[in-house]
Amino acid sequence: MGFADEPVVGLRRRDRHRVFVAAYTAPGEGTVTVRVGHRSILWDPDRLEIRRQRVAPFLKRFRILRGKAAEVSIWYWYHDDYDQWPGPEATDIFFFLARMARDRASVARFAYLWTAIARGRRTVTQGFIDELERHVRSVRADGRG
Repeated sequence: MGFADEPVVGLRRRDRHRVFVAAYTAPGEGTVTVRVGHRSILWDPDRLEIRRQRVAPFLKRFRILRGKAAEVSIWYWYHDDYDQWPGPEATDIFFFLARMARDRASVARFAYLWTAIARGRRTVTQGFIDELERHVRSVRADGRG
């Protein structure tokens, strides 16, 4: 269970196409898999990094790096309009993935939330939100965040 989209990527009109992009978790495992096109990558924050860069006005580059080597590299057009709701985090999956993978605590938050949703838990209650925050704090306290 997770978050997915099919954004249009590519720079030139003849090269533009849709690609399936997702981040999801398997219930009970606590792991996150990132999928871009046909590539599925089990997320390992110690070995992988996601970068989303503004290259020029409206031009973005999204990469998944293992060290200095790019596992995935995509160029796409996007306007970051932070003043308009819902903003890029909800409308650009590449922005979302870069935020989700910025540290272990963010990955743990994503995995815990989507595992709970897959199990049919009510995730909008204050009790669940408090539980989620305790989990994220425990990841940080373990030195893993």
